[in-house]
Amino acid sequence: MSRPFRMARAKADELSIVMDLLDQRTAWLHERGSDQWSTREFKPLMQDAIAQGFTWLLRDAADMAVATLTTNTVADSDFWSSREIAQPAYYLSKLATAIQWKGHGLGKLLISWSAEYAREHGVNLIRWDVWRTNRGLQDYYRSLGAQHLRTVEVPGRRSGALFEQWTSDEGIKEISTENQLAPVVRLPSERLELPQIRETVEDARGNPTDVDPGTRRVASWPVAGLDTMPNSTSAAAPSLRPSIPRPLCITPSKPVVLFDPGTGWRLHYGYGSPLVEAWPEQLRPATLRPGHAYLVRLSGDHEHVEVVADKGLGDQQ
Repeated sequence: MSRPFRMARAKADELSIVMDLLDQRTAWLHERGSDQWSTREFKPLMQDAIAQGFTWLLRDAADMAVATLTTNTVADSDFWSSREIAQPAYYLSKLATAIQWKGHGLGKLLISWSAEYAREHGVNLIRWDVWRTNRGLQDYYRSLGAQHLRTVEVPGRRSGALFEQWTSDEGIKEISTENQLAPVVRLPSERLELPQIRETVEDARGNPTDVDPGTRRVASWPVAGLDTMPNSTSAAAPSLRPSIPRPLCITPSKPVVLFDPGTGWRLHYGYGSPLVEAWPEQLRPATLRPGHAYLVRLSGDHEHVEVVADKGLGDQQ
């Protein structure tokens, strides 16, 4: 059975289509007394977002664009705390549906698709900020199961109601996506036997832990994890310190997420997501695309460690 909607990245020559959807929604909001999206000129922002591969268009069975959204891993430091920024998440913005499709559940569908897209890239959270005065939209997101974390007021910014939602394993049957994960580079690695795994891999507190047989070690990529240690002022709120760098280990069941929230590239594995300070020779960080999540995982035959991204993002590698 064919799916009624198709999601694809917006192309440079589709900027006018994206802007039309946003302008229609902005006018609709203004007619109802809302000042949402009235403080910025969006066209240069959206042109840049399209160029970076952040903006998507949803099309119906007749190939008409019926919605748009923008999503990437870059957190807005005006709104999100340093602890939140260190967590891998996809941040949603400029979500708009065609006016004639109001009441057909496209907003819910876009949120569900965003969660599935994040999960496929090893990211378990989606987040977004909402116009502070748009209480109706905030109530709508609550009705979808999103959690309202807090509302912050930043001078010069009218958004600030912060929402997040954890991903799930539920698939989206209504949308087909023109996207495919593909290897960017394969890294030299060695297979570890079980005794070596117990000696090499630690849990969040620095203790040896049992992991899946078939774990591979990337000797050329030393990574410092995060160990917990008692806080002198509050035993209930432990502080964190980097552990001694060890070669990155990849297990069959748990890939590692490489992402840049706007503060530098981080590796998320286990408990924390420390900044990447040393890179393997085969992976050139200057050619990675900030705002996109990369999976570091075992190949299908478990014989290689590969860095994987959306097909096309590694073309400059």
